[in-house]
Amino acid sequence: MNIPQASSSNWKKLMQLRGVARSMIRTRVGCDSQTFFWDNNWLQGGPLTFRATPGFIRDSHIPAEQRLFAFSSNNNWEFPIEITQQFPDLLLLDPPCNTPDKVEWIPSPTGIFSLTNTVAWLAPRHQPRPWNHLVWNSFSIPRCKFSFWLAVQRRLPTKDRRCMQSFPGSKLCLLCQSVDELHDHLFFSCSFTRPIWSFLQLKCRFRASNLSWEEFVNWASNHWRGRTLQNSVKKLVISTIVNRIWTKRNERIFRQKRCSQSRILKQTMEMVKQRLQSMRVKDSITARRLVLEWDLPQSFIRPPPEPD
Repeated sequence: MNIPQASSSNWKKLMQLRGVARSMIRTRVGCDSQTFFWDNNWLQGGPLTFRATPGFIRDSHIPAEQRLFAFSSNNNWEFPIEITQQFPDLLLLDPPCNTPDKVEWIPSPTGIFSLTNTVAWLAPRHQPRPWNHLVWNSFSIPRCKFSFWLAVQRRLPTKDRRCMQSFPGSKLCLLCQSVDELHDHLFFSCSFTRPIWSFLQLKCRFRASNLSWEEFVNWASNHWRGRTLQNSVKKLVISTIVNRIWTKRNERIFRQKRCSQSRILKQTMEMVKQRLQSMRVKDSITARRLVLEWDLPQSFIRPPPEPD
């Protein structure tokens, strides 16, 4: 069926989806004579008209309006030999049953149309990554999340990646000028950034000095689960320091601007402190310790509700 030229653009788009809808409709063969041999989706591999050439269909002498049940006899299927040779899966077809033919909607477990199941069929949900909670949490600074998201996937355009993409230039790390710039080197092994990481590890009470970047992401994903205050602050600190290191590295390239280790550390501490100052948390031992360690105002701790 051709789409009329006078049709609206929305109708034309809907009509173009007929092939998608056809793949979702299946006919469960019974004892009726309603199912078309060529056009209906009654076999596992799809409609036979899509699996055969026009010449084969013409030479088979089976008309387009031929019903499937014409090939049944004595509770068995009797297809022509040339047809079974072209479609060997016909030999695996179950014998005809005594129930009527039934049209089913494939995306739905019940066979009945369901919008929810159809959407899930067309756009299946991907399994969440184990590190999602490290990146996408309420404590981390929004502008730091993107660079951290790229970093945990090893997608930051470090020099080694750019050389793999045939970009000219040296692969040496811009911060230490001694080793090739890799994710593992930039965040943990670089002589320039290592003291920054060491200080923040002591500040947040965790140790990850001997891990590669990938091992650290896996370790943090497993150990910092949950929304406890302590874990949330660690996620905030890590995403912030990754953002600061990457930002200062880019400034050296594009602005020829250098920044000392102490300056990067100071900026990181200030950003973390400002973020925590915007939070209000329940009173706890951890909250009181954070007030002392990060020099936060007492308003960081939410006052208890007044009794009725």
